[in-house]
Amino acid sequence: MEKPAGRWIGFLNPGAQRLKRAAARAGLIRALARRGIKTLELPPDPAARTAAIGAPDIDGVVVCGGDGSVAAAVNALDLDRQTLAVTPFGRGNCVARDLDCGTFARALRALDAQRLKRIDLIEIAIDGAPPVLAANAVACGRLADVVVNATRFRALGDLGYTLAGLLSRTEAQTYRVSIDGGPPQEWRVSGILVQNTRFLGRYEPYPGVASNDGAFDVSTQPPGLLAEKGHELRLALTGRFGMPVQQARRVEVEASWPVSLYLDGEVVPAVERFAISVRPGALRCIAGARA
Repeated sequence: MEKPAGRWIGFLNPGAQRLKRAAARAGLIRALARRGIKTLELPPDPAARTAAIGAPDIDGVVVCGGDGSVAAAVNALDLDRQTLAVTPFGRGNCVARDLDCGTFARALRALDAQRLKRIDLIEIAIDGAPPVLAANAVACGRLADVVVNATRFRALGDLGYTLAGLLSRTEAQTYRVSIDGGPPQEWRVSGILVQNTRFLGRYEPYPGVASNDGAFDVSTQPPGLLAEKGHELRLALTGRFGMPVQQARRVEVEASWPVSLYLDGEVVPAVERFAISVRPGALRCIAGARA
């Protein structure tokens, strides 16, 4: 059994959906302080984040925010040495939910118990640029468009994604997709989703997905207005996608024209080519008893 981390520090994202109120931030800071954990604001600059989070005297990092905050921390962690804990203060909180830390109370109980779990990470290289890491999901086309449009409904929390999905329209295109080094296939779809955890916001569209199986799960979103809206309505009513899923360890995608790419709560515009691969068991996390 791995030894739990010893010296901890918390980083909160003041722009996270549920940390915008001063009272919420104060309550979080007090709760961590009672556990001997000092809380700082998450540095917005990537170099400053790496210096603060990956400091050699820090063994464990508590991320206080949503999936975007988790991704920012993951890309700054010393993965060989440090442990990550997540408290859910964003809109989707998919990684926290998957770790059975979907409420602040559960996250604190898991932190107190110091129960460890290793999960996979997704590595993404965009148009030949240096790779970045994500813990939850990567998507192009439809889902990325929904995330952008959901910014208009921030006040609704994760329900804003549902409303944005029902109101958004994404034009289908043909993608050239290679799975695990196989020959390229042409997929005529409105979007592609690569999922590492079971969750998309409040929904659990693919309950069979595991974040520690050494692979990720790939699905597509159907083209056409009726199919697209039926897909969104099914998700809203049942919490399930109902689309075929295939497991993979590497996916290479080339779009017919530039698309938006979703990476754990953030959106990268105008992407034409990207490659995704899995890093098995790369992230050591604090997890609840049911994770």
